[in-house]
Amino acid sequence: MNGKDAKATIVSMGRSVSEVARALGMSQQNLSNSLSSRDVKSGLIERISEVLGITVADFYHRAAHGGEALNISSIGDNSPNINGNGNHVDTGSAVMEKMADTISAQQATIAKQADIISGLVSKISVS
Repeated sequence: MNGKDAKATIVSMGRSVSEVARALGMSQQNLSNSLSSRDVKSGLIERISEVLGITVADFYHRAAHGGEALNISSIGDNSPNINGNGNHVDTGSAVMEKMADTISAQQATIAKQADIISGLVSKISVS
């Protein structure tokens, strides 16, 4: 998670970075520096979530959805029914489909890179 989203989530919860830093036992500057990163460490997200009184999953959801809380309730077959803005999300297929799309895109990128490397190796071998 990038620091900008993490900071926005803290603020959306009605807390300041300095207030959260104090609760974490660190300086405001140290926390601000950590939140200026493109990739905030998951351990820090866990600690911030604890200070805010929310789960890590809720923290990530709020970061991705403009501060909107994650609402999880069970339905008849014990599969999660996740409601953000009132829309039902079928986590069984929607999340898996997104993951499959991401994996396919990464595999295509790897294949292109392998072709480039093979081309470079063949040029070196000819020389």
